[in-house]
Amino acid sequence: MKKSTLIAVGFFGIMALAYFATREKQVAVGIQKLTLPKFIAESIVGIELTGAHQAKLSLEDGHWMAIDPGKPDKKHQADETQLKSIVSGLVGLKADAFITDKTERHAELEVDSTKGLGVKIVTKGQPPLEIFIGKSAKSGGAYVREAKSNSVFATTSSVVYQLKKNANGFRKKNIDVASVADMTGLSISHPDVSTLQLKNGDDDAW
Repeated sequence: MKKSTLIAVGFFGIMALAYFATREKQVAVGIQKLTLPKFIAESIVGIELTGAHQAKLSLEDGHWMAIDPGKPDKKHQADETQLKSIVSGLVGLKADAFITDKTERHAELEVDSTKGLGVKIVTKGQPPLEIFIGKSAKSGGAYVREAKSNSVFATTSSVVYQLKKNANGFRKKNIDVASVADMTGLSISHPDVSTLQLKNGDDDAW
């Protein structure tokens, strides 16, 4: 192979390496991500939902309560397992897929205050964090936007679906019942029939 040919091949090889090295850096610089404030699960004391679904979830005396904003005087115990999963999901919420920062597309993606699900996360010692959860994304997951930003992202976090409920959807549905061994009596009543009362005697006979 001629010396001139070797020089040409070497030159193009160097140019190719330089191109890919530069291209990789250009892609890495300026990538937008939804970055939420760093907070731990124990710092979240409230979650308020507005818009598409409405509910107020409040941590009181170590227990989560579900409140219908339309009936603020009535509080119901929330499903602790469900709330624990939601809090964990909010702490680890990630959205790396940038979609747009054009405000005219917010309504289309349902991340505005009219169509979107507004989520306010109340924490101890920090200002509340507000986000909007929109419709399902074409690539999977759902669109999400921080209230103070115009940038819209897509997230595959399951918490966006767990939050799409009204207050009744967060309520504890099961009833805590004592074991038979701990019962000393049982009363069953109905408006249309007589009351039935059962009593456990000293010999454990009913």
